[in-house]
Amino acid sequence: MSDEEISEPAPPRLLSDRRFRFLWTAETIGQLGTAISSVVIPLVAIDVLHATAWEVGLIEALVWLPWLLIGLPAGAWVDRGRSRRIILAGNISSLLLTASIPLAAWAGVLSTSQILVIAFLLGVSAVFTLVAFQTLLPSVVDHRLLPEANAKFYISESIAHISGPGIAGLLAHVLGTVYTLLSHAASLAISVLCLLQVKVDDRPPPRAPKQSSLVQEVKEGVRFTASDSYLRPIALYSAAANFWFAALQAVIMFFLVRTVGVSASTVGVLLTAGGLGGITGALLATKIASRFGNARALVLTELFTAPFGLLIPFTTKGSGLVLFIAGMIITGLGVSVSNVITSSFRQAYCPPHLLGRVITSTRFLTYGVLPVGAITGGTLATALDTRTAVFVVCLGQALIVSLLLASPIRKHRSLPERPS
Repeated sequence: MSDEEISEPAPPRLLSDRRFRFLWTAETIGQLGTAISSVVIPLVAIDVLHATAWEVGLIEALVWLPWLLIGLPAGAWVDRGRSRRIILAGNISSLLLTASIPLAAWAGVLSTSQILVIAFLLGVSAVFTLVAFQTLLPSVVDHRLLPEANAKFYISESIAHISGPGIAGLLAHVLGTVYTLLSHAASLAISVLCLLQVKVDDRPPPRAPKQSSLVQEVKEGVRFTASDSYLRPIALYSAAANFWFAALQAVIMFFLVRTVGVSASTVGVLLTAGGLGGITGALLATKIASRFGNARALVLTELFTAPFGLLIPFTTKGSGLVLFIAGMIITGLGVSVSNVITSSFRQAYCPPHLLGRVITSTRFLTYGVLPVGAITGGTLATALDTRTAVFVVCLGQALIVSLLLASPIRKHRSLPERPS
C-alpha cells in the first residue's frame, strides 16, 4: 500500500452528503414513475385505442430502438456536455411527452400514432438521461463510495419494479388509465426540483485545440471498450445475460398461464420474486465485494446463483411454484450483485472524458440484443414445447459465467482501479 493511499482521508458517510440525497431522491421518484408508465402506456393503447398485438409490441420495440440508432453518438455528446443539464433536459422533455397523452385524450385527438411517436421519443430521452446519470454520479460521490451508491440506486430500481405495476393498477382504477400518466409527469417534476439542488462541477475536461469529429470520438469509445481486457468481457457477459433475460421474458408468462396453469393475478405475484432477489442482492453487493474482492465476487456470484434458474422449467402448480419463486429470487440476487459491481467498476476505472462513450458502447451491445433475445425465446417456444424452451433459455443463462471464467477477471481478487 502506498503512502498516498495510507494518508487518504476516509470518505464522508454517503447519506450525510446533501447532494447525494437529492440525487438519490430524484432517481428513485423517477424510477417509480417510469415503472408506472411502462405498464400504463401499453394499457392506454389496448383499452382506449384498441391497438392490435403487433402495435403493442411495436410500442415496446420503439422504446429500445434509440439505443441502436443513437446510442453510440449519444455517449460522445454526453462527454462533451454537462451531465446534470442533460438529465434535466431529458426529464423535462419526458414530462411534456407523457403529459401530452392525457391532454390529447381530453381534447379527443389521442391516436395510436401519437403513442408510437411518444414511445420512441421517450426512448431517445432515456438514452441521454441514463448515460448522463452514470457520468454524473462519480462527480457527486467519492470513488470509494461508488459501490454503496450504486447499490442504493439498484434497491430503488428493484422496489420500483415491484411496486410500480400495483400502484399503476390502483391509480388506473381511481383516475382512469389515461390520467394515471399524470402521476409519471408529477414524478418527473419532483425529480427536476431535486436535481436543481444537486450543485456539482460537471464541466467536461477541456478539449484539444484541434477538435476531433463526432465519428472519431465514437470510435475512440468503442475502441477503448473493445480493446480493454476487463471492459470487453464484462460487456460480452452483460450482453449474453440480457439476451437470455429477454428470451425468458418472451415466454415466461405464456409458460406460467398455459403450461403451469396459474391465474393472471398469480403471475403478477410470482414475477415480483425477481425484484425481491434484486433488492436482496443490492443490499448484499458491497459486503460481498468487500469480503471476496469485486473480481472474485463477480465470478462467484454468477457461478453459484445462475444455476438456480434451472429450477424454473420444473415449476408445477401448487407446491411446485416454490421452484419458480426460488429460481427467480436467487437469480435476481445474482443479477443485482453483478450490476452493482460492474457499474461501480466502470465508473471508477474509465477516464472521465471517455466514460459516457464507454457506457453507450456497452449498452449499444447489451440493449441491442434485447429484441434478438425476445425473438429467440418466441422461436424456441414455437419450435419446441414451452417447458423445453424455458429449460433451454435457463441453461443458456447458467452458462454465461463461462465468459467471465475465460477472461483475466478470474485471475484477480479485485478489478484494477485504472487502465494499465
